[in-house]
Amino acid sequence: MNFDKNDISPAVKVFLMNNYLNDEAAFDPARIAKASRAAGPLALWVKSIVEYSEIFHSITPLRNELKTLEAEEARMLAKQRELDAEVIHLEASIEDLKTEFA
Repeated sequence: MNFDKNDISPAVKVFLMNNYLNDEAAFDPARIAKASRAAGPLALWVKSIVEYSEIFHSITPLRNELKTLEAEEARMLAKQRELDAEVIHLEASIEDLKTEFA
């Protein structure tokens, strides 16, 4: 119930791959399902979780970059609002100077 699929240690993955998953003749989910109706889906789940973990950890740098870019976006949007306000102020100032000059 408390299994965290996102936090499988590399040592556990290596152990599973070396001892079970790499040997496709011994770790055949269809053959395991014939031996036990409960073990077949469990074997598929184990294989899927290890594959998911590999993908999850391979995209970690991309997720970190996304967080950095989102923070940069927020900073840039704040700067844009500041500059837009300055443009409005300068345009109003230009209009005042045109009126004064006329």
